[in-house]
Amino acid sequence: MNEKQEQLEAYIDHHANDAISFLQKMIQQPSVQGNEKGVQEIVIEKLKQLQLEVDVWDPKFEELEKHPYFIPSRKNYVDSPNVVGVLNGQGGVSQLF
Repeated sequence: MNEKQEQLEAYIDHHANDAISFLQKMIQQPSVQGNEKGVQEIVIEKLKQLQLEVDVWDPKFEELEKHPYFIPSRKNYVDSPNVVGVLNGQGGVSQLF
């Protein structure tokens, strides 16, 4: 195993309990289709803690239904926000989460 792998494994071992707590919090939050907002708030909070730029928006059903391959499973996306975390990198490169 090389040094980078060892560093990664040490990081994972050190932060395992935090990751488990975060996943437990998400699982305990009721979140079924049409009611995703609560768990998305947990995700938003975590992304902000990680100091990521957070973008949140409600999908527009009217726009989605214009796409020929859109097959809806419901009539709207109320309380079902999309959440994206952006880590701005160097040299104009960004990472999406």
